[in-house]
Amino acid sequence: MQIEEIISREIEALKIREYAFIKTEDVIFSQEVRALCEKNSCRMYGTSWACPPAFGSIGDCKKQCLGYKHAD
Repeated sequence: MQIEEIISREIEALKIREYAFIKTEDVIFSQEVRALCEKNSCRMYGTSWACPPAFGSIGDCKKQCLGYKHAD
């Protein structure tokens, strides 16, 4: 089963309000966003694997992300 089918079927249970499927090459890796993270602007700094400092530098994150074809 494709991830698109799973998400479409489970969207209510997963409490997802919005999602998109994009190519990783279209993701913008921004030092400005990283600076906002480091200031804990959204209050998630250090609390999620998807937030700094867990994913390392922007370069590390970009390298890992570009290893995938899509960002779902």
